[in-house]
Amino acid sequence: MRALFLGIAAAALSAHAVPVHAQSAAPAWQACQTRGDESCDRIAADSASTPLERAVAHFNRAIGHENAAIAAMAQQRTDVRDARRSDALAAYGRATRADRTLGVALYNEARLRHGMNQKAQAIEGYTAAIAVDPLLAPDALALRARLHVARGDLPAALADASEAVRRRPNAPQGWLVRAEVLRRQGEESRADIDEARGFSMLSPKDKADFTEVGEYSGFARVGFLARPTREWRLAAIFARGAAAYGFPGARAADAQRAVREFDAAVALAPNEAAPYQQRGEAWFAAGDHARAGADFDRCVSNAQARTPAFAHVCLHGRGKAREAAGDTSGAVPDYDAAVAAKPEVASYRNSACWARATLGEALDRALADCNEALRLKPANPGFLDSRALVHLRAGRFAAAEADYTAALAATSGRFPHAQYGRGLARLRQGKTADGGSDIAAAAALDADLPARFSRFGLEP
Repeated sequence: MRALFLGIAAAALSAHAVPVHAQSAAPAWQACQTRGDESCDRIAADSASTPLERAVAHFNRAIGHENAAIAAMAQQRTDVRDARRSDALAAYGRATRADRTLGVALYNEARLRHGMNQKAQAIEGYTAAIAVDPLLAPDALALRARLHVARGDLPAALADASEAVRRRPNAPQGWLVRAEVLRRQGEESRADIDEARGFSMLSPKDKADFTEVGEYSGFARVGFLARPTREWRLAAIFARGAAAYGFPGARAADAQRAVREFDAAVALAPNEAAPYQQRGEAWFAAGDHARAGADFDRCVSNAQARTPAFAHVCLHGRGKAREAAGDTSGAVPDYDAAVAAKPEVASYRNSACWARATLGEALDRALADCNEALRLKPANPGFLDSRALVHLRAGRFAAAEADYTAALAATSGRFPHAQYGRGLARLRQGKTADGGSDIAAAAALDADLPARFSRFGLEP
């Protein structure tokens, strides 16, 4: 079955919800967000906080400790600096243990260990951040490349620097690090080209801070700076937007409030993909599929131009919006493109399967996608429901009944869509009493089911 709301995808800067209860207690949240002080500890210790909410509070606290370390360094108080950096590491550790997908916490912890010369731990952290956060990945790859240089592993450094360039060709970090690697390998001509390319992208201030080893300003002093202001502002906006509607029982009005948050992200980073993806998800949840589709369109074009590795998220979102707006045929190519980019994502496979099943077209391909989705996530009731519809459309009524029954079992019988489908499958096999009972019970729970199946050409 095609889920109508899948939640906010993991996106740029690991947008995660700030505590909903803290959001309502504005002073505590504002203090935690802006100062990273004890307010964060109170939010994290609140028994009403979810693991995700605690993770964000710990992350904010870590930023506060890092800023205190910076201040201590400016006063040449290295003992205080070291203590605050240790506090920051502990807070980042609590954040990542609470939610391993909080990419910005993984990245920041790695960056701090990098500055403290803890090379192995920093590489591990950058690797984890790269795996979960496509838009942080180019920076993490460039910094991991620097660590490989420091360890003497030039092939690994070259691979990481080249991947950073490929993912974000309009940023200087990858070019400057790759120039350093090439120079160390004796490839002076290629190094000169890369260095000139990266240097041309630097701001005047960054050029003034440029050093002989191809580093600059905040990128060089990774151990003593918090995240850049623009990126932190984006992360905070994404978190507030997610908190506005990413909770059980959220309504269309909640999603519309989230849209207003994401408007600020679009204004702050109009050429990035993630702000449009986030706002598109919010419009989708609010039921405005036209505006969602427009945002996902922009998400796709920005991602293809700047962050190709993120495009699959945008494509899948656009497919959802098109399908919800009634253009299922237009959604299929987007789903197929998302599957081609990330064949291991089970939800993408299911979306492609469901769309074809509802159209009644290419059912063999739909079945293959559903089978793969269920191989990746066995016994998922939504995926079983999708495959059951494929079987139903193909006339394999016993197989449809079996999948619908499995979907109902996985949901303790609370799945009206699957029960209605099973009723149709049973009727087609001559099981009149059982089929009629299923259809009546399901329709009593969801009066829209007869019309929905009728649109698929399936009626009792």
